[in-house]
Order: sequence, then C-alpha cells, then structure tokens
Amino acid sequence: MKLFEDNIDLINRLGSLIKLLDNDKWKQHISSINNETIGRHYRHIADFYLQLIAGMNSGYIDYDNRARDVSFEENIDFASAALDRICSKLAAYTIEDKVVIINMNQSMGSGPFNSSIKRELMFVYDHALHHAHIIQTAVSNEFPNLSFKDKFYSPSTIESLECVK
Repeated sequence: MKLFEDNIDLINRLGSLIKLLDNDKWKQHISSINNETIGRHYRHIADFYLQLIAGMNSGYIDYDNRARDVSFEENIDFASAALDRICSKLAAYTIEDKVVIINMNQSMGSGPFNSSIKRELMFVYDHALHHAHIIQTAVSNEFPNLSFKDKFYSPSTIESLECVK
C-alpha cells in the first residue's frame, strides 16, 4: 500500500538527517523550537509510529500510552536504530485496510473512536511531517553549516508553492 511506502520514505528522510548530527547536537536545547531538543521531536515522532505498529494487528491503537523513552532523546544511535526498526516493521505489513479503535487525548473526554489503518497511516504521516518541519527549522537555525537539502513540507504545500511561481 502506498501509504506504508510514503511513511517509510519519510522516516528514511529523517534518518538521513540523523546521519549529519552528533549526540551533542541531538541533545542541545534550541531556542527556536521552544528550548526543546531535536532528539525529543524525533522521539515524539517515533512514539506515534510505535503505537500504530503495536495496534495494527489487534485493532486497538492507544496513542495516549506512548512509551516516551528518554533513551531516544539522549542517544542518537539508539534513535537511529529505532527508526530503522520502525521502517522494517512497516515494510513487513500486508494489511490493506481495516477498522481500528483509537484511544487518544482521553483527557478531553472524547472516549475511544473508530478509524481505519489508512486513516491512521495518514495521521502519523502528517504528524511526523509537522515535527520534521520543526526539526528542519531547528537545524537550519542552529546548525546552518550542515548541508541538508531536504525540505519537510506537506505535498499540498509543495503543490501550492508551485502554483504561486
């Protein structure tokens, strides 16, 4: 399914950026992203993918139950290996689509709701892309000498920018 491929591609693009960083840059608090770290944004992205993967077969995805493992934020090698595992697991799925129950933002009192694998693949893609753009902003502001040319924009934004030209 194309949505699996698109998510794998996005994670691989994020992996390419990791290769340009070192552990000090990974853990550095950056003022342009609210004094957060790049590692924390990567961890946040991975947490959502891990919850999606954990729930795809069972039909219950609990985004509120993320691990939030600080090892991801503190160790760039740990994070890189985790992203590789996420890609491998996504690549191994043969699920076309099915109904899943989602648990998310329970503090809002919304209760679990129905969704689908396709919808959740779109959600994690958009969510990851949003955080990837934040990471891109941090890297370009804080480490301008890194030669990272990839741009993390949604396809609709790219199309819109092309129309304006």
